[in-house]
Order: sequence, then C-alpha cells, then structure tokens
Amino acid sequence: MSSFVGLTHRVDGFNNAAWANQSSAVAAVVDMFGPSDRLPFARRWIRAHRDAPNPVFGYYNPLTIARESAVTYVSPGNPPFLILQGLKDTTEPPFQSIDLYKHLRAAGDRAQLILIKNSEHEFHAVGGPISPGIPALTSDVIDFFMHSLG
Repeated sequence: MSSFVGLTHRVDGFNNAAWANQSSAVAAVVDMFGPSDRLPFARRWIRAHRDAPNPVFGYYNPLTIARESAVTYVSPGNPPFLILQGLKDTTEPPFQSIDLYKHLRAAGDRAQLILIKNSEHEFHAVGGPISPGIPALTSDVIDFFMHSLG
C-alpha cells in the first residue's frame, strides 16, 4: 500500500470529494516486500476461481488489473523510494520489487533497492540468518528518512 499511496497522489480519481481538502502526497516511501503488479495475483485467482469475482477487487480484466498495480502510476517526479525485499519471498516474489525499482529508475525517480538474503516474506529467516539483519535494515530505513526528509 505504501508504494500505491506514494505513486497515486497526482492521479485523478484518487482524491475524491470527501478528501478534497486533504493531500495524499508523501515525501518518501519505504516499501517492504509489497506487490507492485497485480497481474500475477489476478492470474492465480482466475486459475483457481475462474469467473468468480475476488471479494476485495471484484472482477479481473486488463483495466482493473492495471488500476490496482502500483507500477501503472510510475512517472517522473515521484517521492524517493527505499524498497526492502527478501530474496526467498514466496508470498510477494522478488521480481515485484525489482520491477518497481526498475520502473522508478527508468522514470528518473530516486530509488534504492535492498535485497535481503535468506529472507522469506516479512523478514522471516529461511536457510540461515537474514542478511542484512534487522538492526542494519532499521538503520537503513532511519538513514533513508533522515536523508529524504532533511
């Protein structure tokens, strides 16, 4: 969700009348193992449930999949991103974060990607201790915010 919020603050339709006096713009984004492209999820859903709507997202079609995908909204001028991703994540595979990072960099946006060894989803260790470890990642996040927010 953090990537989605960070990328959609300038998109028509995301600032409805109820929030007309509030900005959704953010100054920096830390994305931890988040999905950036809903297409793989939609494909799994359709294989398992055929024509049934997803209870949260409804019916999948190319328009709804693109609308739900953070990478759809990447453009120049986004806030800086720090993306943390476990290399052994099977819930949200690494290609999601790598793809978001590549899109951000291609748009000229500031982005940093930290790939974490031996890390499953939510930094759960698999096959050994995660590397970098939680203290180092915490320091990276603090440094990122300090640098990005001045």
